[in-house]
Amino acid sequence: MPEATAVGRSDPGVARIRNEDRFHIDDELGLYVVCDGMGGRPKGHWAAQLALSTLVKEVAAQRASFEQAKHGQRPAEDARRDLAAL
Repeated sequence: MPEATAVGRSDPGVARIRNEDRFHIDDELGLYVVCDGMGGRPKGHWAAQLALSTLVKEVAAQRASFEQAKHGQRPAEDARRDLAAL
């Protein structure tokens, strides 16, 4: 399989002072995300960052949960068992 290199670059263009776009590259997760800003609207950069960080966090959590289940670990069941033992 051919190798690829992921890079990210964004530009505010000629109409904006601030670039509101956000991107994330995570080769380990196989996750490549672009969250477009809100076109100069108030808090557009914040909305793009919130969307990006939420997505990355959720994908990483799901990946970790999947990996644990794949290896026979069931963290929710372990936690219930520990609580029941108290």
